[in-house]
Amino acid sequence: MYDYLFRICNRAKCILFKITHPYLWNTTVRLHGVPRIECADNIVFGKNVSINQSVYIQGQGNVFIGDDVVLSFGVTILTRELDFDSIKKGGKNRKHVNNAVIIGHNTWIASNATILPGVVIPSNCIIAAGAVVANSLTDENALYGGNPARFIKFLE
Repeated sequence: MYDYLFRICNRAKCILFKITHPYLWNTTVRLHGVPRIECADNIVFGKNVSINQSVYIQGQGNVFIGDDVVLSFGVTILTRELDFDSIKKGGKNRKHVNNAVIIGHNTWIASNATILPGVVIPSNCIIAAGAVVANSLTDENALYGGNPARFIKFLE
C-alpha cells in the first residue's frame, strides 16, 4: 500500500514540476522524479529524454541532450568551472568559465555519474554508474566507466 501511495505522490510531483516549468511544456521529456535544473534557457532537450530523481543540470554554459537519452538517478551535469589563471592571481575576484556539454542520441548515463564542463559524449553510449566524465569521449557504441571515465568495451 505504501509503495502505491509513494508512486502516486511522486507522479503528482512530476506533473506539477512540468506544469510550473515552461521550458518543458513543448517537449517530450519524461520525468520519473523531480530534477534540479538551472539556467534552463541554455538547455536543449531532444525527443524522448527521460530524467530520473535527483538529476542536477547546471545550464550556464549550454547543454545539448540528444534524442532518446536516459539520465538515471543522481546524474550531475556541470557546465561551469573556475578559471585556474584567476586562482593563481589570488584575490577575491575569481572568474568562472562556461563550457558546453553535448550528449549524443540514444545514450544512457547511469546513476550517480558526473559529466564535467566541456565534455562531448558520442551517440549510442553507456556511461557506467558512478563514472566521472572529465574529457570528451571519442567512440560511439561504447561503454565508458571509472574515474576518470575511460573506454571499457564496444557495444553490440
